[in-house]
Amino acid sequence: MIIVVSGLYGCTNPGGTPGPSWDITLKIPLIKGTEENTMKIEDLLGDDVDLQEGFKVKLLESSEGLYALGEELAGLNFTGFSASIDLEPVEIDGLIDNSEFNVEKNKIEDGIELDIGSIEINAEFESLRLADKSQKVVAAIVSDGDTSGYMYGLRVEVFNDGNNIASFDFGDITANMLENGVEAEWDMKNQNFTDNEIALKLSVKEVLLDKDIILSVQFPPKLKVAEAIGLKLADFSNLEAELESEISLAGLNLKKGVKKIGFSTGNISIDVSSEADNFTGLVVEDLIIGGLCVANGLISLAGRELSFPEGEKLDAKLSLRASDELISFSSDSLIKLNGNFEGIGIAYLEVNIDEAIAGLDFDGELVIDELEIELEDKLRDELYKLEISPEIIMKTAWLEGMKLEPFALVFKTFDDSGNPVGEEISFDIEFSGSGNSIIDIRALFDRIKGSGVSKIRGVCNYGLSGGDVIVAPDTEIGIESIELRVPYEFSLNEDIEFKLVPERAEPFDNESREMLKKDVKGMLVIEELHKNLPLAATFEVYAAVIPDPGMTDEELKEALYKPENLLKRKTLDQREFYEKYLLEVEKEDLDLFTEENVYIGIRIIVPANKGEDKYRFIAGDKLTFSSIYLSLTGHINLEN
Repeated sequence: MIIVVSGLYGCTNPGGTPGPSWDITLKIPLIKGTEENTMKIEDLLGDDVDLQEGFKVKLLESSEGLYALGEELAGLNFTGFSASIDLEPVEIDGLIDNSEFNVEKNKIEDGIELDIGSIEINAEFESLRLADKSQKVVAAIVSDGDTSGYMYGLRVEVFNDGNNIASFDFGDITANMLENGVEAEWDMKNQNFTDNEIALKLSVKEVLLDKDIILSVQFPPKLKVAEAIGLKLADFSNLEAELESEISLAGLNLKKGVKKIGFSTGNISIDVSSEADNFTGLVVEDLIIGGLCVANGLISLAGRELSFPEGEKLDAKLSLRASDELISFSSDSLIKLNGNFEGIGIAYLEVNIDEAIAGLDFDGELVIDELEIELEDKLRDELYKLEISPEIIMKTAWLEGMKLEPFALVFKTFDDSGNPVGEEISFDIEFSGSGNSIIDIRALFDRIKGSGVSKIRGVCNYGLSGGDVIVAPDTEIGIESIELRVPYEFSLNEDIEFKLVPERAEPFDNESREMLKKDVKGMLVIEELHKNLPLAATFEVYAAVIPDPGMTDEELKEALYKPENLLKRKTLDQREFYEKYLLEVEKEDLDLFTEENVYIGIRIIVPANKGEDKYRFIAGDKLTFSSIYLSLTGHINLEN
């Protein structure tokens, strides 16, 4: 009864007496929230957005603008080499011992020639010739005690194999001279010996002595032998020869400026021989080429280096020693060295950059290739409206101890047909060190934003200089990359807008159509509206009858988004969430929804802020909603 009474309260009947009446609300769906109806930050700025660093366009990729310095310098042809080294005189230790002779005074008479003894050469040989460098023997005569008297015209003659080969001329000697000793010299340069005994004979013109005399003969401890035939020493360890020369590696084609090569793998094989017939009994004990020792006929290069202080030349040092065989040699002999590089791998080179660049005929300057990039959608229309600070970031690759000196970065702009647009734009560059250099290029960006520009080309001229640097075979130097970067912190000079694709509303049922003909109130309801953008935005709802169902999305947008089709406009705050967002719709606007082929669309406008606040997007920035529907509320009674 209570329910019946309540339901009849306030109602009227056809006869004018009270009858039942009530309010009713209808929910009419218009647009569903879908992936297509989500406005993401990528829709404004493009799919290749990097929200951390901004929008980027590669103008020069890695390696395109680099010069393969290591490959150029390390491209060597390691051919074999040979060298002939003159055999220097062989230095022999203790070849002739020092000697001393006592001569009794009573054996020395006026005009006498006296055999006083002989000196042994400590070797057997057929012939022996000393070097042409001065090797002096000193003979001295002293008394064996205090004496008085004199010796006039004193001479000691030297004989070998019966031949008079030299003499010591002492001249006239008085008693007081004998107390301190009197010396004479024999210069043995180029002296020949054919017997190992050296005989001495004393002669004097006039003499008066009261004491015996002593003759001492002092030979150099080491004698340099220029030539020996059939030589056999008592002690073979006394014979050594040191040779020094320079080996030319003309076939190496070493680039100018290369001072040192470090090797990862490889050997130098060495063969030592003599071109002379009279070369026997001497063997190689030590051989050093370029500071590296030969072992078993090889120089191992792995992990080692060769220095070239004077271009393609190496120092060679050779040590010879006697074997236990008869020895024959001549300083006119040539020692022949034959070498071959085997399995060479270069780890690094030490190069003087100034010399190397000049040697590579760069005229002190390198030019990167001209580059061309199709802009297309890379710089989207929306970006033209941003107040930003675009930059060119240049990344360089160079070496410690080297300077890269860019002269200018020049850009030219072109249209689709390749015709120049405007004058070239030049930027000065300064590098403080290896790495990145950032250049403000607002002038270029303003040009790119202008109509008719579709291509750009960039050229960077730069020079190289410096001292000694280490270069690997894969070392590349120069401009590694050039990148146009637009950071995403900006203000807006013009509005940015985003239009959803228009969606056809579901046909209304008869009850909804009848309801719209009555005195109803309409409310546009947006459910779960997420406004996750860092800036305010205007939300506009458009509705219109579009009878042609065959239109494209773009044609539908053009037909719908017109001022006369605007249904409602509302400004949304920054980063706001609305569980239900309500927009009241006037009665006259509701009549539209009784028609067929009603299309609904949303237009979002990001207003310009003229440089006041700076905006910055973050990942996930977007505007979403779950659905949009009309809520119609009307008063219904039994009459209608």
